[in-house]
Amino acid sequence: MWGGWDRSQELWDSLGSIPIHVGPGGMSPMSPWHPEKNQAPDMFFCMKLLEETGICVVPGSGFGQREGTFHFRMTILPPTDKLKILLEKLSAFYTKFVKEFS
Repeated sequence: MWGGWDRSQELWDSLGSIPIHVGPGGMSPMSPWHPEKNQAPDMFFCMKLLEETGICVVPGSGFGQREGTFHFRMTILPPTDKLKILLEKLSAFYTKFVKEFS
């Protein structure tokens, strides 16, 4: 199990575009974006990600994040050979999202 975690972190680190915090609950990607009106920033990001890529993540606000910080949580289930594809897709979306909404 931990070998898969190590490989996931290596792949994540190689992409370099999404800052993460690794805590007791796992990796929590964080970002400084600006949401649409009347929507929590992390929910806005998660919905855009789902709509545009089909990748489903959970807004960090559901886990009691500190005010003024935004993150999401994810469970990564694909086999290692498909993991790089998923993370590249996530990284490309994140880069585009930050350019558009930051």
